[in-house]
Amino acid sequence: MMKQFQKFASLMTEHPLNVLFLILGILLLEIILSFDNAAVLATMVKDLPKEQQSKALKYGILGAYLFRGIALVLVESILSIWWFKPIGGATVRTIFCWKEKWLLRW
Repeated sequence: MMKQFQKFASLMTEHPLNVLFLILGILLLEIILSFDNAAVLATMVKDLPKEQQSKALKYGILGAYLFRGIALVLVESILSIWWFKPIGGATVRTIFCWKEKWLLRW
């Protein structure tokens, strides 16, 4: 983890504009995901009694942030395994090619 922080710190001093765009991109992604979470949670709790709605929303939002943090840690550790990258690339390419063939049929 410290190694990753040192890489980020050196990148920040060498290319501050790239780091700014990286941080803005991450913030934009987090905002979009938060809106998505809010919409899904609102849909899920609308049929609950009023007193349970606020509790369900609170726990749902906390759970979403907790899961997102755990997912970030897991992704960082998975990306340090070099042979996962080609497997992930091949998987994405396979899905893309499959979808392209599917889209061409329409």
